[in-house]
Amino acid sequence: MINYLSKMRSSILLACVLFLATNCTNEGPTAEPIRGHDVQGALKRARALCNQNSMVWLSDMLRKAEEDRTSMTHKGNYIGIVSLIKYQGQRVVYTNFGLGSGGIAFYLFDCNGNPVNCEVNDEAGKLPNLAETKEAVIYSSLGL
Repeated sequence: MINYLSKMRSSILLACVLFLATNCTNEGPTAEPIRGHDVQGALKRARALCNQNSMVWLSDMLRKAEEDRTSMTHKGNYIGIVSLIKYQGQRVVYTNFGLGSGGIAFYLFDCNGNPVNCEVNDEAGKLPNLAETKEAVIYSSLGL
């Protein structure tokens, strides 16, 4: 029994060392940091990238996200991120907010707030620009 526990402890220690060795990097700050809870900054960036004077629909969504972040007013349906990405050649707003869906992985909206449907071969969470999605975050209601 003692030999088994010793081997188990050694295995766990080795796994931890390997995890830390492969996941710790010293890459420095990213060029475009996540703006976190800055609703006005997110709206300003979205309006600029979408070439829009107003995005009331996005403002409402971000207001609800802040309400969820601080007091769970909307039962967590607005917890997550908002990114601006290109999908099929057009600028779209990506969010992984639940929005009361019961399990849809993400939503895409055009700059006017209209839903954008994904192609059949785009599996949930596997957008062509998923890496860009994470890098292009303009708002997050998650803990930073």
